[in-house]
Amino acid sequence: MKRLLLLFLFLILLIPSCKTVHYVTYNISPNKPSLNSKVNSSFVKSDVKVVFDKYLIPHIEAANDYDAFYALGYVHAMERLFQIELMKRFAYGRLAETFGNVKFGYNSIFADAVSMDVWLRTIGLWRAAEVSVKGMDEESLRIAEAYCAGINDYIRNGNIQIEFKLLGIKPEEIKPVHLLAIGRVTGWSLSVNHIQELIRYLLSVEIGEKLQKELFPSLNYKGRAIVESLPSENKSNTKETEGGKSGYLIDKSYYESAVAVLEGLSRVENILFSAFPKNASNNWAISGKKSVSGYPLLANDPHLQHSAPSIFYAVHIKTPELNVLGVSIPGTPAVILGHNERVAWAATNTFADVQDIYFEKIDPANSDRYIFKDESKEFYYEEHTVFEKTQDGRFVPHNFTIRHTIHGPVLNDALGAATKNLPLITLKTTMYHSSGDFKAAYGFMKSKNIFDFKEALKYWDIPIQNWVVADKDGNIGFFPFGRIPKRAGWDGTMPVEGWSGKYEWDGYIPYEELPQMINPDAGVIITANNKVVEPGRYKYPLTLDAMPSYRADRIWELLGKKEKWDVESVRSIQMDIYSKQAEYLMPVFKNALKDAILDEFEKKAFGVMSNWDFLATVESTGATIFFTTHKVIFEMTLKDDLSPLLYNLILNTPYSHGFFDRFIAENTDSKLWDIRTTEVTEKRDDIILLSFKKAVSELRSELKENISDWKWGRVHQILFAHPLGADKRVEKTFNVGGIPTSGARETVKAASYRFENGLFFTDIDGAAFRQVCDMKEALECDIIIDLGQSGWAKTQGYSNALPLYLEGKFWDTSMDPGSYSKDASGTLRIIPVSKTRR
Repeated sequence: MKRLLLLFLFLILLIPSCKTVHYVTYNISPNKPSLNSKVNSSFVKSDVKVVFDKYLIPHIEAANDYDAFYALGYVHAMERLFQIELMKRFAYGRLAETFGNVKFGYNSIFADAVSMDVWLRTIGLWRAAEVSVKGMDEESLRIAEAYCAGINDYIRNGNIQIEFKLLGIKPEEIKPVHLLAIGRVTGWSLSVNHIQELIRYLLSVEIGEKLQKELFPSLNYKGRAIVESLPSENKSNTKETEGGKSGYLIDKSYYESAVAVLEGLSRVENILFSAFPKNASNNWAISGKKSVSGYPLLANDPHLQHSAPSIFYAVHIKTPELNVLGVSIPGTPAVILGHNERVAWAATNTFADVQDIYFEKIDPANSDRYIFKDESKEFYYEEHTVFEKTQDGRFVPHNFTIRHTIHGPVLNDALGAATKNLPLITLKTTMYHSSGDFKAAYGFMKSKNIFDFKEALKYWDIPIQNWVVADKDGNIGFFPFGRIPKRAGWDGTMPVEGWSGKYEWDGYIPYEELPQMINPDAGVIITANNKVVEPGRYKYPLTLDAMPSYRADRIWELLGKKEKWDVESVRSIQMDIYSKQAEYLMPVFKNALKDAILDEFEKKAFGVMSNWDFLATVESTGATIFFTTHKVIFEMTLKDDLSPLLYNLILNTPYSHGFFDRFIAENTDSKLWDIRTTEVTEKRDDIILLSFKKAVSELRSELKENISDWKWGRVHQILFAHPLGADKRVEKTFNVGGIPTSGARETVKAASYRFENGLFFTDIDGAAFRQVCDMKEALECDIIIDLGQSGWAKTQGYSNALPLYLEGKFWDTSMDPGSYSKDASGTLRIIPVSKTRR
């Protein structure tokens, strides 16, 4: 108690007094709203009952769908209002008016907030939402309005979270367009090709096209594709070499612009990574002929940020039309992943190419115009104002203009006067051509079989996902659907010239021509962000920047070890920590080190690594040595060859790192291995040796002499970070972490990290949700999220999932009222105002 009082005294000295009182009071007794309450609503037509089960999952029982989505909005606001508000402000480029003009690395995850807002306005997540809301069908709009009504009623009547008080802001009324903007944050974060294009371009300029293709081709990693065979009409008629058709002119005059643009985009990516990392996900379906029950099994574990609060919120909605349980994203009126009484569905990121970077030409006769197909075109202009909150409570305006070409916004306009005279770069994205996501989600939540589900996906636009579906009739299916551009004669792997008209989209890939599988002969469908089809076998460029097939190969390997599977054995695969990455690279490491000159301590460390079983357990020392060596190889190879910006961007772009493993394994004599500052010419094995020695030396210095103490769990610990948790004064209230954890970047149980923070490998993302369904018992499919249901820090619900989650266990969820009402945590009743007036 004495320590607690000292802490509060310290905070009083640091935080303005009114905020200190709020903070201290909240930590003593959080004012979380009661789960047992009655709400009078002028929106709902009939009584709505929300039963919070023992896991705090709300089971919404309503007489119609609109009342149910009103209740979902109300409950989302009750538990996650700050999360919704922050996502909305992010989408609209309103960080500086929320946080002030905070600087990157100073008590905040954000960079300079004003410049970040300018970037976000330029990219136009808000703009995409404004376009999309105009194209919404009537039913989707009514659902969105019902959901918003629930949120807004809570804002008017309920308690708000402590974050609002600490920031001195109030939650604002939310509208359907804001929901679409929040959805575009997700869509943008799972669309990656614009970064890859700029990386390839800058590599081509900095190290030459030959070395760029050695290091970072348009990848097509070795390993299994999701779809091994295609109908003849969907196969490619052209013979392409690996790496796709680029053939683009590397115009070096755009280098300076590209560097500036890439720096800005990387800032956006770094923040988005904090919300939606792009690292990995797994899903698979097993047909009834391979299951103990005789019905299909479906598994999913999307790998996203371990955030506080959790990204997902579990919910059950029951109406005459709907009976669906799974996870939602606060700010979105849908069960995105989950199951109903007859169908279960799962998703992973496809990495489909839905973005292109264009180099533009100004009209030499008029700098206010640009060239397209030899004609002078007028820019479209947007005027914007970003407000900066100052310490004394004022709001300082920052005015700026965004130009648009036929391809999209001019990214240079987000960079200020310093780039005013540089060649122009624009961004084209499918994000501005979308409106059907809610219609799709509503449709697949009501589906009766995989064919209904597929039909609903016709309306799904972004993000492009690998949907894997199973139904109670015994069917399994794979549908990587969404709006994917067609490119004639080019593959989208590099920036293209915008002035000639040669590189325009030729519409979108027709829905029926997208690769898909229904009840494949293998009886198994597996996706793990690996390539959808082999490049050159499909007639359109699709996933040229997919991830390595380590996890997919491992899942196939494990599924081949048994004839029949059940729920428990499928769950064990989700927790598998065998590293196929290490299996791939360790022979290369061993060959480089086996005859090398090592001192006695290094020999001992080499022996430990050589005898490692490739299981990334918390206790493993071999894992620590291997992953540290791998990290040092990356640094030692690339840092001296690339500009600091480009190196740091590649370093912090984890979905790209698979390219480097292939480079290690297949390029023994590349010029990139040579260290420029030495007189000798190093080759691959020399770098592996030097890196191993450096890794051992650093581990010895940090973790001391006893190699048996170099346990993976000492350097690999899970962190659930809150947007305010970077502030040292309040991090213990909001952040959850420092827990040793197993797994690694490319294990099936993904526990990923970024290449930073010295020797430490902080696990910042992994399975944000796990689900395993046996379709024989569809009502009883079990799920779990990674941290907790509540967004109210310091309450039991903030981390109520974590103990079971860390052990690989599940909530025993049910859609049966008799089950979920037992030991319920509370009941919220929403009553029409008309009844209360009687």
